[in-house]
Order: sequence, then structure tokens, then C-alpha cells
Amino acid sequence: AVPFLIESLAEPKSRYWASVVLAEIGPEAGPAVPALLQIAEAGDGEPEERMQAILALAAIGDEAAAKAGGPLATLASSEKGPVQFAAVYACGVLRAADAADALEGVATSEVPFLSAIATWGLARIHPDDATRVTAAYDKLMAGMQDENPSLRQASVTGLSDIEDNLSAEQRASLAAELTVGIQDAAAAVREAAAAALVRLGSDA
Repeated sequence: AVPFLIESLAEPKSRYWASVVLAEIGPEAGPAVPALLQIAEAGDGEPEERMQAILALAAIGDEAAAKAGGPLATLASSEKGPVQFAAVYACGVLRAADAADALEGVATSEVPFLSAIATWGLARIHPDDATRVTAAYDKLMAGMQDENPSLRQASVTGLSDIEDNLSAEQRASLAAELTVGIQDAAAAVREAAAAALVRLGSDA
């Protein structure tokens, strides 16, 4: 299916959905990286199409990281809105080392969600750096208290993603917070918290 989908990326009417399917295919969609990157970098492109192309790059993984880390770092620092959010997220997912400086700048953003994603991304890029991991932990733990359920859900998922690098004390505190999370008013937050508790294993 990948060659057909790459052709579909050239068509405005099918571009978005081709990117969605390529993201579902994941690592085996590696040959689509150049075409997806071209869409992502198109400054005059539709934001939704660019965002979905970036999310597809994140889903493809290592092959995308090797080719797209630098361009995604540029988008993370130069774009605004959904394209920037997606680029920052993708840099974290791909552990793009050459995006570290860009994420450092974004981490100081006054937009709480964007700052949290950037800080999480830095912890992903530098998993052995206790200072960066703790910064992500503190910011995401605070995000679990936000009035926005989407931010609470994202914070839970982000914490679960870095839990292997947390200290025993941090893991214990996270388990206690997740126990509160499974009683959240929002179903998506409850589900994310339950999954995160399972991932914590015996610490939960």
C-alpha cells in the first residue's frame, strides 16, 4: 500500500487521509518520509495537512528521525499553532537529538501545554539526565491538576512514557496521583490513568 499512498500524498483531496494511513502503518512506511517531510515544510500548506504529515513522521520512527530531526526542529522553533505543537511532539517521540536546542527554547513558552510537551521531549531525548527528567515530571504532575481535561490526559500519558526514568520516590508519588486520576470526571483521563497504573507495575 505504501507506494500508492505516496502517490496519494501529491493529491490535495487525498493528502490528509494518506498521511493518516501512513501513520497507522508506522515503521514500514519509511519510504514515504521524503514526501511527508515536503508536506510538513510547505509554509503555504494547509495546517491540518502539515500537522498530520508530522504525526505520520513521528509514527514511522527511526527512519524518520534520521532524516527529519533537523527540519522538525526548525518547525518546532519557527511555526505557531498546530504545526508547532505537532513538530515539538514529533521531536520528542523520535528522540531527535538535533532538536534539543529548539525544545529548550519552546520549554519556556507561556502556553502551558506547549511548554509541557517540549519539557517531556527533552526528557525523552536525554533519559539519563535526572535534571531534565525531573523538570518534565514536575511540569506534567502540575498538568494533571489543570482544568483542561485534554491537558490532564496528555500529562498522564507523558508521565507514563517517562516512568522508567523516574526515581523510586517519584514513581510512588505518581502512583498516588494516578489513583486520584482514575476517579477523574473525564473518561479519557480515567482511562489514561488506569493504563499508566498498569504500566507502573508493582510500584502501583
